[in-house]
Amino acid sequence: VLAARKSGKLKAVFQALGIAAVVTVTLLRGYGVGIPEMAGGYHIAFWIMLFPALFTAASLFDYYTPNWHVVKSRMQPK
Repeated sequence: VLAARKSGKLKAVFQALGIAAVVTVTLLRGYGVGIPEMAGGYHIAFWIMLFPALFTAASLFDYYTPNWHVVKSRMQPK
C-alpha cells in the first residue's frame, strides 16, 4: 500500500470543486442566468474541468515516479 501524497489530496479537492462548478453552471443556465453554453468552440464544462483533468494527469507522475520500484515489484509474477 502506498501512502496518499499531497498532490493526490489536492487532486480530489480540484475535482470536487470542478464538479460543483459544472453542476452550479448547469443549474444557473437552467434558470436563465446569462452563462454561455460554449466558449472557444468547447462546452463551458470542458473549460471548468480542464484544470482538474490536467492536475490529475500531473499527480499521476508525482505519484508513480518516486514509487516506481513498488509498482514494478507488484507487476512481477510470483
